[in-house]
Amino acid sequence: MVRRRCLVLYAEIMAILHGLQLCWNNGYRSIVCYPDSLKAVSLIKDGVSHFHTFANEIHNIRQLLRRDWNVVIDHILREGNECADILAKLGTSSNSPKVVLESSSPELSSSLGF
Repeated sequence: MVRRRCLVLYAEIMAILHGLQLCWNNGYRSIVCYPDSLKAVSLIKDGVSHFHTFANEIHNIRQLLRRDWNVVIDHILREGNECADILAKLGTSSNSPKVVLESSSPELSSSLGF
């Protein structure tokens, strides 16, 4: 069970890291990120020792956050994160390890209120 929790936490951290990199590389400079992993948010906000299992990934996220842009990372309860649920379902239907949407799907647009 502990190993599974580590894998889930690692997936959350990597999703945040890749998402921030994608936003920066595409010129987005005002970002709001609502992960449903309180542990991931705490590690990012508080930092970790160099000996932490995910020290490199957390360090990379914190380096990204120091750039000249506005990024808010706040925890949201899993039940309130309908968008993440929709995106996860879209991702599982793909054979690619990384899915980038150029525009939102009808389901996602509806959830976002567009």
